[in-house]
Amino acid sequence: MWGVASVFGLTALLVAAGFTYQIVETHRDRGTYAVPGQLIAVDGLRLHIVCIGAGRPTVVLESGLANRAADWDTVQPQVASTTRVCAYDRAGIGWSDNGQDPRDPLRIANELHALLNTRRCLVRTYW
Repeated sequence: MWGVASVFGLTALLVAAGFTYQIVETHRDRGTYAVPGQLIAVDGLRLHIVCIGAGRPTVVLESGLANRAADWDTVQPQVASTTRVCAYDRAGIGWSDNGQDPRDPLRIANELHALLNTRRCLVRTYW
């Protein structure tokens, strides 16, 4: 019984240590590296977006799950050769601030819609 409890205790300690390390290093990285795009204020939080290229329509690259705008680094320049293309970090991911809960599809879509309609971004949306 003590062996099982020790394994669970050690696992919990390692998870807590990993979580703490991630928070500390993320904070340090944000102070060390420049934001590779813009942080735009939307509904009380700052969302990170990178737009390159020119033309219409503007293509918006949406990352799945907890992926970042940087995951589009190989695709975005290719699309930008023919039109404007933007990739962004959802709230709580990458360079964007943490958003309000619940993090459901409607809230995420509304934040993206507000981001794209800001004066600094201004992308025509159709919903």
